[in-house]
Amino acid sequence: MLLTQLERVPAFRILFFCEAGVEGVAAAPGAGPQVPKCLAGRIALDAVWDNVPDVGEMAFYLAGPPVMQSALAEQLAARGIAPDQIRTDAWE
Repeated sequence: MLLTQLERVPAFRILFFCEAGVEGVAAAPGAGPQVPKCLAGRIALDAVWDNVPDVGEMAFYLAGPPVMQSALAEQLAARGIAPDQIRTDAWE
């Protein structure tokens, strides 16, 4: 589970977007002391961009429907993120 990585890897950061049930993330098993922030609504790169440190060294992992992945990959590219920094897990 992603939340367990917060305890194992100090530099690991998670930010959730929840269309519904925002309160469920804080109550999730394994959330530990560092409960990740959960923003209401659909994922929006503009909502998180200022919180992404050292973008030149980051890898961006996108998982979700192809339309969402494509839109986010285009937004990342428009911000100067190289294609080799973007990893995808395409849903079919």
